[in-house]
Parts: sequence; structure tokens; C-alpha cells
Amino acid sequence: MSKQFQRYWHRLQDWLRFKVADPFVAYCKQDAEPDILARSFAVGFSLGLCPVVGLSTGSALLVLAITKSFAPDYFHTPMTLLANFTAIPVEVALILPCMRLGEVVLGAEKLPVTGVGFRDLWDHPAKVLPVVGHALMGFVILLPFFIVGLTFALRPVFTWCKRRFGSSGGYRPDEETLWNDDLSDSEQQLLDEDSGGGQTQASAVASGRFSPSRRRQV
Repeated sequence: MSKQFQRYWHRLQDWLRFKVADPFVAYCKQDAEPDILARSFAVGFSLGLCPVVGLSTGSALLVLAITKSFAPDYFHTPMTLLANFTAIPVEVALILPCMRLGEVVLGAEKLPVTGVGFRDLWDHPAKVLPVVGHALMGFVILLPFFIVGLTFALRPVFTWCKRRFGSSGGYRPDEETLWNDDLSDSEQQLLDEDSGGGQTQASAVASGRFSPSRRRQV
């Protein structure tokens, strides 16, 4: 039994790494600013908490489609969808609290969370719509707090992630020796002329006289 549990646990770890951790690190390595990533994750995760199955992903796609028309860089689309996906376990856990909050706000009768209560919904489908409405009301009330709170809480997290995983991709002077090892005689002569008061190495790269693609892999 323990071996079977360990096997399932390892499968879950591999699934989380390939579906959540690896994409998250890849998105942090892109050019998006930490504020954009934090805002995108907060909005995607918060919309993913919608208690009605099917509306969480649809609402996130709708928000992305609307904002793309007038602010294309306001959200990081992949990070928003990743956050929306990771919110599924929390979404299930928040169904009852959202429903209770909606019942309090609307002054409705509380649905008993027992087998009798759910059996009554099964026998009378017309009663399902008010229950769904109560849960949506509670979710709409909590949504702004989720978005604002997560955005402010995640900004330092994404700032750290950008420093930890981000790649600038720019030229660093301490890499010059690594470049020079693989250069031909003509290219080495060009660098010598540049260092003697002529053109800088960066301008030589921009002019296309030699390609940084020849840089040695470390």
C-alpha cells in the first residue's frame, strides 16, 4: 500500500512540475514586468474561484479579450490562464463560504449542508438556481478583495522570481573573453581595432560583422 501511495505521489509531483512549476518559471524568464505578472496571476486566480463550474475559465478569457482590444500589455495571458487553472482546488473549497455569504446578503434561507438538503435539490431542480445565485452573489462581493489583496501580496514575490529566474539576455563585459576564444583572426583583429579607440564591441555586433551566436556554451 505504501509503495502504491509513493508511486501516486511521484506521479503527482511530476504532473505539478510539468504543468505548473515549469511553465511558471518559463513565464518569469520572459520580459514581462513583475507588476504585470502579479496583476495577471491575481486576476486569473481570483476569477478561477468562481463557484459555478465553467464560468471561471470563460470569465478569464472574456477579461483577456476585452483588455487586449485597448491595452494589449496590461495582462500576461499565459500567466493569467495558468493562475486560473491552479485555482481549481481552492474554487471547490470556497463554494460553501460564497454561498453562505450570498445567503446572508440576500437574507435568504440557509441551505442545510446535509444529505437531506442535497437530496431536496436533486428532487426539485428549480431550487438549484437560487442556490447558484447565492453563491455567485458571495463570489462577486469577495472578488475585488481577492484581486487587490493578491496583487499587492504577489508583487514582492514576482520581483524575487524575476531576479531569481529572469534572464536579461544582454551583453556582459565579463563575457568578452568567452567570446574571443571562438573568434576567427579577422574578427579578433576587429576587436583589437575597437579596443584601440575605434568602434565598440556592441556596435560591431549591431553592424553584423560578427555574430554573437558563435559564443561558447558554458
